[in-house]
Amino acid sequence: MPTLHLLAAGSNATNQLALAPPHPPNEDAHTLTPASFLGTPPGELPEGTTRVLDIRAGAGHTLALLERAGGTEVWACGDAARGQLGNIDIDAEGAGAQFRPLALAGTPTHIAAAWATSYVVLSDDSAGDVVLAFGADDFGLLGGAGPDGTVSLAHLALPPLRVTALAAGPHHVVLSAHTLTVPKEEVLIGWGAARHGQLGAPPAPSTAPRILALPTPTPAAGLALGAQHTVLLTPSAPALVGVGANRAHQLDIPADLGEGGQLLGAGATWRTTYAWTRDGVWGTGARAPLPRTPSPGQPTDQGDGWVRFPGRRIERVACGSEHVLVLLHADGETGGGGETEVWAWGWNEHGTLGVGHTRDVDARAPVGVWREGGGERGRAVGVWAGCGTSWVAVERDGPGALG
Repeated sequence: MPTLHLLAAGSNATNQLALAPPHPPNEDAHTLTPASFLGTPPGELPEGTTRVLDIRAGAGHTLALLERAGGTEVWACGDAARGQLGNIDIDAEGAGAQFRPLALAGTPTHIAAAWATSYVVLSDDSAGDVVLAFGADDFGLLGGAGPDGTVSLAHLALPPLRVTALAAGPHHVVLSAHTLTVPKEEVLIGWGAARHGQLGAPPAPSTAPRILALPTPTPAAGLALGAQHTVLLTPSAPALVGVGANRAHQLDIPADLGEGGQLLGAGATWRTTYAWTRDGVWGTGARAPLPRTPSPGQPTDQGDGWVRFPGRRIERVACGSEHVLVLLHADGETGGGGETEVWAWGWNEHGTLGVGHTRDVDARAPVGVWREGGGERGRAVGVWAGCGTSWVAVERDGPGALG
């Protein structure tokens, strides 16, 4: 029976990586290190966990959405000083240093994390979804949530909603949803900091959720938030739409990017916009090719903003604060075929990339983080990136620690 493991690297000043002993608490991890869950052997996930659905991390805390025992659960760890761990008993021994479950009155479907604020969407088959917010209210990030944490959307006069995507930057939040009416109506809702236009017009802070009038003619197929910008992936031209700050050229998106519908996803670091196909990742900002000849099998950058992975197929891309992880299949197959690899680039001050050092890695020369056939035991099945943190889910045959 395969076992599932969660590995983490990077900033750990408030135990936001929940690293298992013997790793010292509150110390960064420069290599991928097993995370720990309450009541579970170090390095393993809670019994009955079949998938890690999502991981979202703020400045010092982390949320994990797990598929377990036929349902879904949210577990959390790290800094709880501003209430961002919700109803977890912070006075309990070791609270925050391990992932612990949140007690939720519903089925969680989406999670997100701002700087020191957490979000959970609870779904009901017959009723509209509920958005919970807990933690810091800087920039109105709680969205006017009541004592029970529920973000009220009543003032928007909308029918019951089903949330399809939820994303948070450090200081603003956006969700996409559709009504449960027939015909259904698509809507974008956001709140928080807005001075740079990251919530569209008007560029004024919104402590109460508001319907966003963003320049996209169709519903969002993907959603990503940077520090001061918002990116939408749409199913028709223009495929990628951005609003907000552009001081780092994060909105300099070619009009023909994604022509033909080949874009599969969109992402954002604090100051960069990304999109990807099955074999390459594109990012904002002009880049000249490196003065080198790539080794066979190495990712390549042709100076056009694309990082390509010859002979491989991208399964997932994760964008953190200032770094990126790419999960791919080495033989070009996706969805279960071929050996897996994880490559990364970006800011690495805290050992964020998990490669054993703290030197930054240029996007034009990504570094291999995990290679199933390169000595690591286990198959990478998921990647996530947070605020100076990186996460890799690994599946291996049989019990025991990864080696």
